[in-house]
Amino acid sequence: IVAHIIHRLVGEFRLQQAEFLGRADSASMAKNLAERAILKVLPTSAARQLSETGELRPETIQHATLLLVECVSNDSQAAHSLEEMKDTFHVCDMIMARHGIELVKTFGRRGIALSRKESGPDDAISTMAEIDNFFADHSSLAGTTNIRCTIRGVLHHGPVTFGLVQLERLNLDLLGKTVDELTEL
Repeated sequence: IVAHIIHRLVGEFRLQQAEFLGRADSASMAKNLAERAILKVLPTSAARQLSETGELRPETIQHATLLLVECVSNDSQAAHSLEEMKDTFHVCDMIMARHGIELVKTFGRRGIALSRKESGPDDAISTMAEIDNFFADHSSLAGTTNIRCTIRGVLHHGPVTFGLVQLERLNLDLLGKTVDELTEL
């Protein structure tokens, strides 16, 4: 009788252990999925800080270089599709990353990127030259055969504040006089 009770309790314990491990695996998978989603939504530096510390504190960068990239159609009647903009910004993002510049936000046909390095202005100029060369060599990727697209870049250097405007939406933004001056340029 004692052996039967012990055997039954061990069996129940194994079931509870398997259920606990299943929950732990589910939680681990959910955490990994959430971390990958954050990496897709936020720039790399912001996602890294959020995953490491659990928060994203506003940061003032004194010597930031901002690069505003705009896809300009040579045909005033042409409109760019969402897929064309995705492809364009994907290419720009890859080129920027090679130069240590991080695409922070896109809006319409424009995107704003940030460099924290001292060599930021030189890196931004090199980046724009490479982006321009890429789209000149691959003009069919920048739009349909009827749309001729030019990538225009504007850069500015100075202090900016980098942080979340709306935490619940992970709405990351850049603020400051440097950003205002960049948009005026």
